[in-house]
Amino acid sequence: FGMTNLPLDANLVVKVAGQGRMSAPRVDMSVDFSNVTYAGKPLQDARLTGAYRNNVLQVEGMGFDNTFQIQGGLKTTPGNPYQFSVRSTGLDLTPFLQIARQEPRTPTNSKRDDLAGTVDGTLEIAGTLEEPSQLTLDMLLSKLSLHINGQQVLNPSPIELHFANNLLRLQSFELADARDGRPFLRASGNFGIKSPQPPFEKGGRVDFTPTSPPGPPLHKVE
Repeated sequence: FGMTNLPLDANLVVKVAGQGRMSAPRVDMSVDFSNVTYAGKPLQDARLTGAYRNNVLQVEGMGFDNTFQIQGGLKTTPGNPYQFSVRSTGLDLTPFLQIARQEPRTPTNSKRDDLAGTVDGTLEIAGTLEEPSQLTLDMLLSKLSLHINGQQVLNPSPIELHFANNLLRLQSFELADARDGRPFLRASGNFGIKSPQPPFEKGGRVDFTPTSPPGPPLHKVE
């Protein structure tokens, strides 16, 4: 399928089966995505299953070679509350990093293709469809490894952030040189987000603190 203004393509197979009364339907569904590409760059297959019972749509999904899982539910009661959990274990970030890259590859910048990474972490999100701005989000990245042009960056401690009431709180963020594991950057602070106002709310702040002096290049990954 293709989406206007969204360079996403895939083979999509949808199966739906239903039974019961109109006042109390029971519906089961599955969605299979294969040959997925974004802006011409391949992504791995994914599968989503759902079951609708007693005014609740329960959803489970898995993809990217079983390194990504999602589960949760959406209620068809007033406000349409929802809650979803996402878990990744060794999720390959390479295709996403390459998609995010703005500059196309040329003979003079071919090293930009040496961009890869993996992540282990969880994401919890909850809110209502009626009030999208009231969502809450908790993210914990227990393990992050980035390889940039043969250099490796790790997180020596979990990366944690929390979002609620239009406030994004960066609770813990550290990056380290893979050569010795010593952090070279720490960050913490708050972003106030009130659309359509500017993204930095008065009184909010983000502090970036270099934790080691400039030194030799990061460890070369062979």
